Parts: sequence; structure tokens; C-alpha cells
Amino acid sequence: MPFFFFAAMACAPAEYADQEPENDAYDLAWWVEMGTPESCEDPAERVTYRESGLDLGIDTEAFDPTAPGGHEDGPSLAVADANADGHIDIVVTRMTNGVSHIYRGQDGLFADYPGILDPGRSPVFVDVNFDGDLDMLLAGPNPTSVTFDRDLNPTMTPLPSLDDGESASVVHDWSVADFDGDGGLEAVAIRTASPFGQGTVTNDRILDIAPTGISVMDDWVPEKVGLRHGFDAVGFDEDEDGDIDLYIVHDHGATVGPSTLLVNEGDGFVDGADSCFCEVPASAKGADIADVDGDGFPEVFVTGAPHNTLFSRLETGWVDRSDASGVRDGVSMAAGWGAVFFDWGNDGQVDLLLAQGDRYNPGQTDLPDGRPAAFDEPLRLMATTPGGFVDVAPDLGMDVKGSFRAVSAVDINKDGVEDLIVTQASERTLVFVSEGCTAANWIRVDAPIGAKVQVITPTKQLTNWVRVGRGYQSSARIPVHFGVGDDDVVSEIRVQLGGRDFRVEGPIAVRQTVTVRGPAPLVSGKE
Repeated sequence: MPFFFFAAMACAPAEYADQEPENDAYDLAWWVEMGTPESCEDPAERVTYRESGLDLGIDTEAFDPTAPGGHEDGPSLAVADANADGHIDIVVTRMTNGVSHIYRGQDGLFADYPGILDPGRSPVFVDVNFDGDLDMLLAGPNPTSVTFDRDLNPTMTPLPSLDDGESASVVHDWSVADFDGDGGLEAVAIRTASPFGQGTVTNDRILDIAPTGISVMDDWVPEKVGLRHGFDAVGFDEDEDGDIDLYIVHDHGATVGPSTLLVNEGDGFVDGADSCFCEVPASAKGADIADVDGDGFPEVFVTGAPHNTLFSRLETGWVDRSDASGVRDGVSMAAGWGAVFFDWGNDGQVDLLLAQGDRYNPGQTDLPDGRPAAFDEPLRLMATTPGGFVDVAPDLGMDVKGSFRAVSAVDINKDGVEDLIVTQASERTLVFVSEGCTAANWIRVDAPIGAKVQVITPTKQLTNWVRVGRGYQSSARIPVHFGVGDDDVVSEIRVQLGGRDFRVEGPIAVRQTVTVRGPAPLVSGKE
């Protein structure tokens, strides 16, 4: 059956009421803060990008990809306005080859602070010490808690041991949300179980981040899943029962066990593979979610080898749309690494940036299509069309080749268009900055982590999920961005979290950020 993407249709705002919480920890007041609408005096005819990393001061070192760990050693990526000064900050970390960088945003440029972070991977911004400012968790063989002062000077502290004894498992990624429903935050430590290495491997763990400190919770992840080769995870309320579920990604899935959905039962996760039919028995690397087809349910895109996979959530369950959607058309069997959903052009359609390439793979001498293991691949910007995804990167001059890893979409130059950051295994980080604002309108919603956010306009109903992880070794603490096309007003914003619904009634001006706070942890450094 062909997979057709969402076409805008008139939709009246739904009538619903704020529901009473089942958990006393959520019995807090909601509040809303409107931003200042921005203008676009001279809109561009179409969105174009220019690679501007060096011009912005983002100049990460090049590395020998044959060095130990070069195959998967990032660099990892995290973005946020970490010091709440109105400018996006960027962190690029390495675990074994080279140094990590903090790029502090300033007026139009970034100040580079190299080498002041310990080596690590998959950094995520989170308020560790409950002072209202964003700090960081850093993954790796020795996971670290990083607290920042207002100048982003770091203080690094080892995290509590995840195991009673020694373990060969390494924290590869974090998934952050309120998994236990107590109003705080937890971080799932996604661990590589070293299936081909030596030593004792141990299960994935959850860290409880509380005012009294960080502690290791009892096992939530079933061992038959947590002892696989974890690479990434994305948390969202898959079944809309008020609990945050987890799609967990495993490398070497055909050998150690597939990527799968973990369903939150309130006191732990259970393997949902038997009911969701959304397993990926491949060498998967990362995952991101979005509502691509406009039905209010998520699509999950899983990168990896030999293929990337797109699942679509229907009312009756999950369906594999990989071939029908066109997301594999023209895409080689090279390993997919980073991928992020975003709205290229602000037209209300969800697009996808895909990063591939494997210049150095120590476990493979050649590919199924006959190429050697050392190869580069072009970036792909998969735009949504009525017939499915189409790669427009060649038209934009973005089809540069490389061995890419983490990607992120965030508006760096404040023109209302999401810019694109791409790290490379052995070359400098690329930053594609949009050239001009759009006539198409947009709105951003800064809501609590884990929330499902819906924006209703006179012609559209758009849905997104507030999440920290944005694919392979990439995280972002930023508002969710909605392109709304020709609509110049928003009729309603709906935020759903923890079994409660909250709505902001319109008319609401576009081209602004609307902040919604309520029964959930902080998204930014403000109460």
C-alpha cells in the first residue's frame, strides 16, 4: 500500500478539559509565557544553506580514522542555551581521539573552549544540582556529571558506580525523561555490552537525578534487552497512558538481539516486541521520532546497516513504511549514523537529515554491493513530498561526502529556520546556516521533557514530542519547532504529559516561542 504524507486539511480545534492528575507529584499549576513575535522583512524565495563552521569559529580537529575507536568515536554533539544568555551553545566531545570542545554562543560567533571537558561521548544537558541552570551528563567508560557556572566553566564529578563489581559495559548514550512519574528526571544509561570483547557485561541502568544527589535505581530494563549492544534510545509516551516509554537501539542486532520498544509499566520496562512488531534485527545506530503523516501518532526512524528503517504508529499498532515512504530510495547500504527530523522550509511538512559513511570499519573488508569498507557517503536531506521522501541535498549543494556521525537541527542565526550541524569521524564539524528567513510562518513551544505537543492552525494539526535525544550521540535542549506555512495565526496549543492535558487557547501569534510549564521537570534554566 502506498504511503502518502500529510496534506494540510481544515481542522477545528478539539474540545477537551484539563484532567485531574493520578499522581500527587503532578499536582502543580500550569502557566504560559508568550514570546515576542519576530518579523521577516525580506523572505528568501526558498531555503538555502551555506556551510559556515569556520566562519562561526567552530573548528574541530581532523583525526586519523584508523586510530583505535575511530569507527564509532563520534564526535558526539549537544546543543542548548546552556547559560540562558539568548545564544545557542554547542558541545562537541570525543572519547578517545582528540579533545572535546565547548563552543559558547555570542553575537554571531562562537568562543571555543577546547580541552576543558574530560573525554566522553553523548553529552546531554540537564540540571544536575537543581540550581535552575543546565549542567551535563557525559557518557563513556567512566560516566561523569558536569556542573557549569554562568561562564560555562565545568566541574566534573564521577557518577555513582552502575554496578556492584567490575563491568566491561560502557555507557554509549543517555535517554532523559521522567520515567517513574515522580515529577523529577531520570537518565537511562544505554550501554554497549561488548558482545565480542572480554570481561563481565552488565545490564542497562537508570540514574535518578534528585535534589539529594544522583543515585542508581533498581533495574528497570529487562536483562534480555539490556544486555544487548546498546547505542541509542528515544523516550516518548508511545501508548499515551501517561508513562514515558522507550525505543532502544542496538548495534549488531542480528547477533545479540534487535532494537525494540520497551513499554513503561510504571515500575519498570517490559519488552513490547511481541505486540508492537517494531523490532530491527540489524546493526542499528540511532533513532528519532516525528509525526510525519499528520495523524497525531509518531513515526520512528532507525538508522543502521544494511538499511535504515521507518516505522509508523497507527491506532492498531506499528507498520514498517521503509520502502513505501521512499526513505530508502537512492540510499546505499552504508551504515546510517545520525538522523534528525525537522521542517525544512517551515511548510508544516516533516523532513529528515540523514548522515552515513564509514571511512574506517575494522570488522569489514567489503560491502555487500562490492565496495571496500573505507568509503564516504553524501549527506541526504530527505524532503517530504506528496509521494514520499525525496533527497534535495544535491539541489542545495549539501551533498558533500564524508564519514558522518551526529547531526542536529537548531536555529543558530535566529532567522526562524532550523540550521544543521553535522559531525564527522575524522574531519571537522560542518555547520550549514540558512541564508534568509522564510515567508512561511513558524512557532516554537518550550514545554516539559516527555510532553506531546500539538499545534492547531486554521488548516493544520501538527504534532511533536519534547525529547532530549535527537539520534545517534546527539542531544538538544531546545523548544520544539513547528513550521505552519501560510497560516498567520495558531488557534490552539495542546500539551499532553503524565495523563494530563493542557491547552493554550488562541488566537496565538506566529513567529514566537511560547513557554508552557507545569507538572514536569525544567526544560530550561528558569522556574
